[in-house]
Amino acid sequence: MPTLKGDSQKSLLGTSIGHFLNDGANNLFPVVYPVLLSTYHVSLEFIGILAALYSLSSLVASPFIGRRSDYNESYLRLIPLGLIVVAFGILGFVLTIVLFPVTPSFYLGLVLFTVVAGFGSSFYHPIAAAILNETQTLDTRGRAMGINGSMGGVGTLAFPIITVGLIVTYGVGSLALVAIVFILLAIAIFSIMRKIRAPEHHQPEIEKQSRAGIPLRIVLSSVLALTFAGFFRSSMTQGVISFLPTYLTTVSKIPYQYVGSVQVAYSFFAIVGQPVFGSLSDRYGRRSMIGVTLVGCIISVLLLALSSTNFWLTEFSLGLFGLFSYTGFPLFLGLTGLIAPKGGVTLANSIVWGFGMIGGGILGPILVGVLSGSGFLGSLELSFLFLSVVGAISLAFLPFIPKVPRTEVIRA
Repeated sequence: MPTLKGDSQKSLLGTSIGHFLNDGANNLFPVVYPVLLSTYHVSLEFIGILAALYSLSSLVASPFIGRRSDYNESYLRLIPLGLIVVAFGILGFVLTIVLFPVTPSFYLGLVLFTVVAGFGSSFYHPIAAAILNETQTLDTRGRAMGINGSMGGVGTLAFPIITVGLIVTYGVGSLALVAIVFILLAIAIFSIMRKIRAPEHHQPEIEKQSRAGIPLRIVLSSVLALTFAGFFRSSMTQGVISFLPTYLTTVSKIPYQYVGSVQVAYSFFAIVGQPVFGSLSDRYGRRSMIGVTLVGCIISVLLLALSSTNFWLTEFSLGLFGLFSYTGFPLFLGLTGLIAPKGGVTLANSIVWGFGMIGGGILGPILVGVLSGSGFLGSLELSFLFLSVVGAISLAFLPFIPKVPRTEVIRA
């Protein structure tokens, strides 16, 4: 079925707003962690557990959401629904900090609402990637996913600044306003996307075949190497992202009120990197660009670990990290849409993003939280160095990622 031009524009607009919110929420929680560390005296290990639980709850939900949406025409509604769930997670997390004393109930509330927010965040990436894969043409898909991804970078830029500003000026409780904005924008996304036509493989005759004709093992085999590459890459990047505000305040000695501003370089280049590498992937191939960005991520993490209190080296390494680390959406999911079997694309996206990217997002924060303790490496700097080694493992899986037939796309 041909794609309507209006559908491609609506899908890009709606999913881009969703990416802004989803990635913004991912960066809201780490900015609150230094407050929990300094004011409420929670441990680095517990912060690592919170960051890992956010990813774990998303990992558990992601494949089920992907499998359901591959043959359910209501899948367009799942993005705004997921964002509303994230909003309730943020609201509960904030109210727990404000209303509860530091007792077991306090810790339980933080865990519970972290899981709720993580569950809500699982809706976005596999479904948005499938929508863009189906509503954009082959020669513009990488660019569209890059533009979409750059809006996630805008969220990465804006939310730490907004979060720090609200906390410093009005206290942690003011973050409830963020949850309200989430809900309002989720309603706007639903309004934009509700008239988009269901893609080809969501049509009834193919839907029936999809239920019976695309076994999980076939979908899994097509994206297994890509999933492992994403897992180790994400272990490195999410370990850094989860502890970045804490690293800046405790290692780089930057006052908390300036943390959001210091992260501008990292967030700005995250915005730039996604459309740039998305367009380059259309021209030179997604596998090649995945390799380039992996090497860039490893180098940036090494430099960040060595920067210590050197402000300019810290800023330079953050800029490099932002440029290369936020390219997973246009590159990994862009390639998934080309190598996965028709009728199983959303499930394949869920596997790559869920078990790969999100699974790595579980391991990374746990590694940093545990290794930074006094019984192991004892510092965030050494933990970040260790993460760069973990990230390098991803390179070993690149040769095993399937090539895309030339009849399907100019470059894979």
